[in-house]
Amino acid sequence: MLFASIGLVAVLAGAANAPIAASIMAIELFGPQIAPYAAIACVIGFFITGHRSVYPSQVLGVRNSRYLNVKLRQEVEKP
Repeated sequence: MLFASIGLVAVLAGAANAPIAASIMAIELFGPQIAPYAAIACVIGFFITGHRSVYPSQVLGVRNSRYLNVKLRQEVEKP
């Protein structure tokens, strides 16, 4: 159960580019004892996915890596 819940929030953090929100959701759903593990998994998932997101109109405020060439303060994909 522990690893499944950590995997759930890590995938959410990577897919939505929202590691803090996913970590908070893990604490609310599974209790405070999962917080350190969920936070680490969410940050790792966030960095692995790069700037891909399920929300194409998401505006990027921070680069995941200085080696990725993306424009900040613009949508990920223009419609």
